[in-house]
Amino acid sequence: VSIFLLGIDQASELKEIYLDGTLLENLNGIGLAKNLQILYASKNKFGCQFIPDELFNLSALTDLNLAESMLTGTLSQKIIQLSNLQRINLTGNLLSGELLSQFGQLKALKKLEISNNKWTGTIPSSWTKMTALETLSLENTEEKTSGITGPLISFETMPDLRELYLSNNLLTGTISSNF
Repeated sequence: VSIFLLGIDQASELKEIYLDGTLLENLNGIGLAKNLQILYASKNKFGCQFIPDELFNLSALTDLNLAESMLTGTLSQKIIQLSNLQRINLTGNLLSGELLSQFGQLKALKKLEISNNKWTGTIPSSWTKMTALETLSLENTEEKTSGITGPLISFETMPDLRELYLSNNLLTGTISSNF
């Protein structure tokens, strides 16, 4: 299904779009929805596309769900442009590369759900700056990869953290008793 977002820039009051499971093939034009706060487009068939750069122009975005949508490539460092982001779900795609240290700059982030992709490397130490974080989901169910490796970060700076999913990664270290 090809949906074109022509004229979306004229819908100046548009705050929320829900396109889950619509077999959407791309997000072309989404960057024109300047006041968009919520974008749910999970369970679509983006056909191994990258997350389009124009999505990172949506500075009012608070909720982004693109889970299980066949997205590929590395996640852009432009994620820091989404400074109001509170929830992001990119679970179950084909995203790869190192985890972005830029997530640590997203001070409002409460839920970071990026499990079941092809991440490599370690958890960046800058993630300890996500002090509002309530949920961190970094599970790895792909048995053929080692997933995230290296030392755990200190979770002491995340007083609201209630859910922590790190299964099937090769992490080292201990979780502090102050956690």
